[in-house]
This record gives sequence, structure tokens and C-alpha cells, in this order.
Amino acid sequence: MNFSNQADTILLLSLQEAHRTGHRTVLPGHILLAVLRLEGNAALQTLKLLGTDVKRLKKRLDEGLMRDALPFDEEISVGKEAYYLLERAEFISAGRASDCIDSCDLLLALSLSEDISQDAARLLREEGADFGKIKENLDDNPGIRGPEYADPGRESGQLELMLSSLARRLSSSGTEKKTPAS
Repeated sequence: MNFSNQADTILLLSLQEAHRTGHRTVLPGHILLAVLRLEGNAALQTLKLLGTDVKRLKKRLDEGLMRDALPFDEEISVGKEAYYLLERAEFISAGRASDCIDSCDLLLALSLSEDISQDAARLLREEGADFGKIKENLDDNPGIRGPEYADPGRESGQLELMLSSLARRLSSSGTEKKTPAS
């Protein structure tokens, strides 16, 4: 998977969000919080154009994620739901014939993924940002993705390591036990 600079930064910020909210794994809600945290990214601009109350959405996500927080000193990994979300974003990116995932692909995947990111998709829909509205807004404003491609596909070493570690963990463990904070 290749990521635009903004999508790459969002994924790194999602690690910080997982740590801040006391989770051992990155969940789709952490990715959405990172989208909301990174100023100037195309996905955030899209949400603002849709009239989404970003502050309220952040607060609602924080409340939901902090409710399940546990203290820990372990490394943070990517949860299965977040990994599936990244696969869906890759599929969306391929559908528009792009060789890298951008922040809008992440946002579309979050809004489309009620089966894997229930809270994030539900909160987006409740804030007026469902898949259809986001897609329509992006179609009406094709230039919004432009700033993301200053250096498309640039991946950080940390992100590459994180994804390869996740692939090894998933292939060796089969199925994970689900805990409230993972």
C-alpha cells in the first residue's frame, strides 16, 4: 500500500491517538481522530464543506474511545478493523485509478465501513457525512485532493514496519481474542 503524505501522517497520528486514548491497537476511530487532528488535509476540508461540526465529532469520538481506555506500557499495533479499513481504502483508491491512498480514500472507507468501524461510520453519518455525501462533495470539488500529491506514495519507515509487523502477526496468530480495549 502506498500513501500520500497526508494519509501517511494521518496513520502515524492514529498511533498517537491510540496511545492517548489508552488502547493497545489502532482502531478506525483513531484514524478518524487523526483525520480531524491534521489541519489542512483534504478529508478534513471535505468534512468542513459538508458542514460537519468537527469539534463535536472529535468530542464524541474521544468519549467513546476513552470509555474503554486501559493503562498500559506496551507497543501499539494496528487492529484488525483498522487493517481491513486500510484494505478498503486501497480498493477505493484503485477504483479511481490512483497508485496511492489519500486522506479522502481513508474518509470514504471510514464512512463506508459500518461493518468494521461501527462507531466511526455511525458518528460520521450522524454528523451529515455519509459515503454518498462525501463522494458527491469530492466529485463536485475535484481540486480538493490536489495538495496531497506533492510527493505521492512516500511512506515512512515506521509505517512500513508497522504494516509488515501486522501482516506477520495476523498470519501467525490466526484469530485474535477481542478485548474491550482492542
